[in-house]
Amino acid sequence: MLFGTNIYTVWNKLNNMRSYFKYKKIWSWPRSVENFIFTKAKGFTLHVCSGQSKIGNVKVDLYEDCDVRADMCSLPFKPGVFDTVICDPPWKIRSALRGRLLCELRDVLRPEGVLILNSTWLPAIPGLVIKEIWARVINRYWGNVTLITVAKRIKQPIQEQLKGGNL
Repeated sequence: MLFGTNIYTVWNKLNNMRSYFKYKKIWSWPRSVENFIFTKAKGFTLHVCSGQSKIGNVKVDLYEDCDVRADMCSLPFKPGVFDTVICDPPWKIRSALRGRLLCELRDVLRPEGVLILNSTWLPAIPGLVIKEIWARVINRYWGNVTLITVAKRIKQPIQEQLKGGNL
């Protein structure tokens, strides 16, 4: 604050600056990303860590308004229920939780079901085969790149996956 300037003068200047700021809704994807993900989803769809997204027949989140309030690593569904599972987990999730999350997502998928994962890491676990990887590049210098990975659940013994190089 400038010496000799009272708090009311500063407050009024800040209020006048509000028209210069743009506010965007958070905890949801831009429409172009939602449209892209919608084209990859098939059948009965679960959206884990859904935030404020409208995609999915069943939306699960721990904090936002959704159909089912649950932890992403402890989903309250029977195995093999969903045709598609979409997940946009916190990007700073610890490495130790990534495997647990992926197993949970894989297990609620039916065989041949599709996992769509928006993350900064790849879903490499037994029972999932990566089919597509899309990089979402933000047009800024030093901007982060996020990956939208489309994987398919397979029912194949681990030994066969190891031979085929799918792990």
